[in-house]
Amino acid sequence: MLESVRIDPPPPAWPDLLPASHDDSTLLGRSLEQWRRLTRSELLGAEPARIVATGHQAGFWHPGILAKYHALDAAGAALEADALIEIIADQDVGDLHVVRVPVIDGEGILTERAVHWSQWPHEERGGPTGAQPPMLVDPHAWRLDEAERFALPGLENRCRVMGQALMLMRRAASRAEQACLAAALLRDARFENRAMPLASPARGGSEAPRFLIPASSLVSTTLWGALIDHLRADPGAAWTTYNRAAAAVPDAGIAPLERRVSGGFEIPCWLVTADGVRHRAFEHDLRRGDARLWPRALLMTGFVRLALCDLFIHGAGGFAYDRVTEAWLGDWLGAGLAPKARVTATMTLDFDREAATERDLARAKWVAHHLPFNLDRFLDDPGPRRQREAALREIEALPRRSEARREAFERMRAMQRDLARRHERILDEAQRTVRLTARRLSERALMNDRAWAFPLHPPAALVELRGRIAERFERVP
Repeated sequence: MLESVRIDPPPPAWPDLLPASHDDSTLLGRSLEQWRRLTRSELLGAEPARIVATGHQAGFWHPGILAKYHALDAAGAALEADALIEIIADQDVGDLHVVRVPVIDGEGILTERAVHWSQWPHEERGGPTGAQPPMLVDPHAWRLDEAERFALPGLENRCRVMGQALMLMRRAASRAEQACLAAALLRDARFENRAMPLASPARGGSEAPRFLIPASSLVSTTLWGALIDHLRADPGAAWTTYNRAAAAVPDAGIAPLERRVSGGFEIPCWLVTADGVRHRAFEHDLRRGDARLWPRALLMTGFVRLALCDLFIHGAGGFAYDRVTEAWLGDWLGAGLAPKARVTATMTLDFDREAATERDLARAKWVAHHLPFNLDRFLDDPGPRRQREAALREIEALPRRSEARREAFERMRAMQRDLARRHERILDEAQRTVRLTARRLSERALMNDRAWAFPLHPPAALVELRGRIAERFERVP
């Protein structure tokens, strides 16, 4: 179910974000315009004048992230972009071999299970996804245990299609590209610089060529080399300005860079070693001739907004942390960045069921607690209830605190314990109800979860999301 779409600023204001002319100030020995043209030529093989970009980690994202990519299509058409760019944050260490799927277990409870696509899921090393080879996909990974069933109609087929898309992209350059291209197949996106096995035309609103750019490929550019040289010349300046910017925007959640006695200043890069493992990089790594340095998040988006695009579409998280990027690069390099916008959405799966409440659980616990000595009230047979009423009348007739009254009370308790032994099944069912009601409480979180992978949603819901975003851009002048 599509609950909301947020676009900030509203699309009619997006043309005003684009500068009338490029900033021609100087950066690292060249004008910014020269850096833009050179960087675009190196990465795209062309020099498009107006580029709109977005990006994320690879994977089957949730619809809130998918919304950015629909906005990229719509904005490309509305702003008459010459090219669209999708950045893969392939320095990320996400588990691309796993996707969460909602299922109904053997007790009828809505829960989730992890589908492990890889045939060897326990051999994952956890390094950057851009440094990992494509996975060999288990063709039966989506099959459930005998006691489970998929929580929604059509979900089994959608899981199968996800696996098939990953298998089609098994010859991708990396695991990140495999997952990214598989997701692109399922949203009908095609790239000028990547071969796609299904040659149907893209369904996006823009006819501009679309390029896929891994973050790890930024290091092949002349601008990256100039930035590393500048960093090497004075790592303390980058460290000071980075931490000052992070401190100035505390709600962005950017941790400060460290400084160590051994290693010196931490730098805004990852060190990717020969075994494919990612490490935090420090000043001394800049002096190593064999160091493979990839950009961290702020340096990645800063690079893209500095030279590769004219408008960048963020989600909620990136829009927040890039305030730090703007302050940092403005302070460190004296450079302004391309404008940014924010697009996100909230969409949940409609499971057509009611989750338990705290009141339901309290009632179940009350029943289970009182049932052993009040079982006669829950039986259809009136005999035990009449016996208890007679026992209570006998107790009331005896003097308080007397031995006879105490013995009468113990006889009634013994009668109740005997009744409980004869109806253990009812008591067991009451305890089971408590346990299942407690488990059903957790269903609410799954029903409100906006992070299910977009291919798990019904096609009609995804069409609605695309259409809702496209409608907003129809008002762009």
